[in-house]
Amino acid sequence: ENWNDTVSSNPAWQSYRARAGKTIVASGDTIMQNVGFGYDGAGYIQSARIDFEVDGTPGTNDMPGRITFKTTADGAAAATERLRIDNAGNVGIGSTTPWGLLSVNPNAIGAGPAFVIGSSTATKFIVTNAGKVGVGVTAPGAYLAVNGNALIGNADQSAFDIGAGRIAVGSELYSYGDICIGNSNVGCSGSGGTMINNGAITNTALVNAISTSGNSWFNGVNLGIG
Repeated sequence: ENWNDTVSSNPAWQSYRARAGKTIVASGDTIMQNVGFGYDGAGYIQSARIDFEVDGTPGTNDMPGRITFKTTADGAAAATERLRIDNAGNVGIGSTTPWGLLSVNPNAIGAGPAFVIGSSTATKFIVTNAGKVGVGVTAPGAYLAVNGNALIGNADQSAFDIGAGRIAVGSELYSYGDICIGNSNVGCSGSGGTMINNGAITNTALVNAISTSGNSWFNGVNLGIG
């Protein structure tokens, strides 16, 4: 019904569905469709639609449902599912089997990002379809790329702070591999900077100052570890 003049009821669109002989419906049956068509000069072509479907095995006083949203891509004549809400309330984007409150399938979205906050020129946060995360970066080249400071801990006593070309560690620093200072090459290859390898600093001169807590400085001198 599209109108109602009673206090206890609201106008509603309703659709009823049963199988032949008024038998019980089954999972996957469509209960109702809202479809939009546009005229292309020769005929009416489906542009978008919303489907209300059974989502699970129904029974007496038990009718699990889902809603699917479909749109027609540019250059196509049929609608493709883009988003669904299943019977558990999970939302799937590009996924027909969402397993969390929000599930995004990057394989179904093409070259675009899986999730983004901001515009293509002023990106605040992005997750690419390759699973790379960028903060303040439009095209992260690593699994985590941050344009600016990165802080782990609170603002007063940070456990780990990266920014402005330096690393600040609130306590001990451990590494199961080499540590490169002033050298961004993989494996500390090439020349330049300072390298700590198996507890030994391998550079003729300690180019960068190494500071410990209490303002103790070692600059241009030999330093033995272990």
